[in-house]
Amino acid sequence: QFLAEHYVSVVSTFGNDGYPYGATMFYFIDSSTSDILRIVTKSSTETAQHIRTRSKVALTITDQEKMATLHVSGEASLENDLDVSYKTLKQLLVQNPHIPEGIVPPVAQIKDGSYVVYKVQRAKSYLHIYKTK
Repeated sequence: QFLAEHYVSVVSTFGNDGYPYGATMFYFIDSSTSDILRIVTKSSTETAQHIRTRSKVALTITDQEKMATLHVSGEASLENDLDVSYKTLKQLLVQNPHIPEGIVPPVAQIKDGSYVVYKVQRAKSYLHIYKTK
């Protein structure tokens, strides 16, 4: 339910230098199972380059009002189903109710590279709800 109530995460990957790299991205839940999430980036980004060499990723999704954070770890792979890729791109670029009209999504502002959709197979997840005073 937490995944369905939110739409933005920090996607973390590991670079060739061994350091983590985080990028804020919209994510989309597979319509048939919540164990598969999809993210969109451009082929030229560090995120895409890192996933090509190391498929392990982590998504961190935060609800500031509820003081809660969901951590999702999984394996990312290129989405090979062109219909699913097209639908995911359309959800991000055309039918995204979370982006105000007239605003271009950050990934669309990246000039270099082509769009790539990655499928993240969830391996584990845990929700932290922090107590407030």
